[in-house]
Amino acid sequence: MAHFWPKDMWPSSLPDLDPLDFAVWGELEKKTNRTPHPNVDALKATIRTEWDNMSEEFLINSCKAFHVVWKVSLKLKEATS
Repeated sequence: MAHFWPKDMWPSSLPDLDPLDFAVWGELEKKTNRTPHPNVDALKATIRTEWDNMSEEFLINSCKAFHVVWKVSLKLKEATS
Protein backbone atom coordinates (compact mmCIF):
# COMPACT_ATOMS: atom_id res chain seq x y z
CA MET A 1 0.00 0.00 0.00
CA ALA A 2 1.31 3.44 -0.90
CA HIS A 3 2.16 5.87 1.87
CA PHE A 4 0.94 9.44 1.55
CA TRP A 5 1.74 12.46 3.67
CA PRO A 6 -1.26 14.44 4.95
CA LYS A 7 -1.53 18.00 3.61
CA ASP A 8 -0.71 19.54 6.99
CA MET A 9 2.74 17.92 6.76
CA TRP A 10 3.53 19.41 3.33
CA PRO A 11 6.06 22.26 3.27
CA SER A 12 4.51 25.56 2.23
CA SER A 13 6.92 26.44 -0.55
CA LEU A 14 10.44 25.11 -0.46
CA PRO A 15 11.99 24.54 -3.89
CA ASP A 16 14.73 22.36 -2.42
CA LEU A 17 12.06 19.89 -1.38
CA ASP A 18 10.99 19.25 -4.96
CA PRO A 19 12.91 16.49 -6.74
CA LEU A 20 12.51 18.34 -10.03
CA ASP A 21 14.11 21.46 -8.60
CA PHE A 22 16.99 20.02 -6.63
CA ALA A 23 18.03 17.14 -8.88
CA VAL A 24 16.39 16.87 -12.26
CA TRP A 25 16.62 20.47 -13.46
CA GLY A 26 20.21 20.67 -12.26
CA GLU A 27 21.10 17.59 -14.27
CA LEU A 28 19.28 18.89 -17.35
CA GLU A 29 21.00 22.25 -17.02
CA LYS A 30 24.42 20.60 -16.78
CA LYS A 31 23.78 18.55 -19.91
CA THR A 32 22.12 21.26 -21.99
CA ASN A 33 24.78 23.87 -21.20
CA ARG A 34 27.61 21.78 -22.66
CA THR A 35 27.32 23.60 -25.97
CA PRO A 36 25.76 26.91 -27.01
CA HIS A 37 22.41 26.85 -28.77
CA PRO A 38 21.75 29.12 -31.74
CA ASN A 39 18.15 29.81 -30.69
CA VAL A 40 15.41 28.95 -28.19
CA ASP A 41 13.99 26.17 -30.36
CA ALA A 42 17.37 24.42 -30.40
CA LEU A 43 17.62 24.72 -26.61
CA LYS A 44 14.10 23.30 -26.19
CA ALA A 45 14.96 20.40 -28.48
CA THR A 46 18.09 19.63 -26.45
CA ILE A 47 16.12 19.76 -23.19
CA ARG A 48 13.55 17.33 -24.60
CA THR A 49 16.27 14.98 -25.85
CA GLU A 50 18.12 15.01 -22.53
CA TRP A 51 14.83 14.48 -20.65
CA ASP A 52 14.05 11.46 -22.85
CA ASN A 53 17.56 10.09 -22.25
CA MET A 54 17.41 10.52 -18.46
CA SER A 55 17.55 7.12 -16.84
CA GLU A 56 14.73 5.76 -14.75
CA GLU A 57 17.32 4.89 -12.10
CA PHE A 58 18.38 8.56 -11.84
CA LEU A 59 14.76 9.67 -11.41
CA ILE A 60 14.07 7.01 -8.77
CA ASN A 61 17.23 7.93 -6.85
CA SER A 62 16.29 11.63 -7.03
CA CYS A 63 12.91 10.86 -5.50
CA LYS A 64 14.53 8.75 -2.77
CA ALA A 65 16.91 11.60 -1.95
CA PHE A 66 13.93 13.95 -1.85
CA HIS A 67 12.31 11.72 0.76
CA VAL A 68 15.40 11.94 2.99
CA VAL A 69 15.57 15.74 2.66
CA TRP A 70 11.86 16.00 3.38
CA LYS A 71 12.19 13.92 6.56
CA VAL A 72 15.02 16.13 7.83
CA SER A 73 13.00 19.26 7.06
CA LEU A 74 10.02 17.86 8.91
CA LYS A 75 12.15 17.11 11.98
CA LEU A 76 13.54 20.64 11.92
CA LYS A 77 10.04 22.06 11.59
CA GLU A 78 8.83 19.97 14.54
CA ALA A 79 11.84 21.03 16.63
CA THR A 80 11.16 24.71 16.05
CA SER A 81 7.38 24.56 16.51
